[in-house]
Amino acid sequence: MEREFLCVPIIGALTVEQMEENAPAADVSLFADQIERIDEAY
Repeated sequence: MEREFLCVPIIGALTVEQMEENAPAADVSLFADQIERIDEAY
C-alpha cells in the first residue's frame, strides 16, 4: 500500500544555486521498509 503524496516545501534556499542543488531531492524514492522505519520514529 502506497501513501498519499505529500509535498512540503523546505524554506531556506537563499540563492538560485542552492535551489538547483536541492531540487534533485524531489526525485528521491523510499522503499516500504524505509517508510515504516521513519513512521516508527514518529
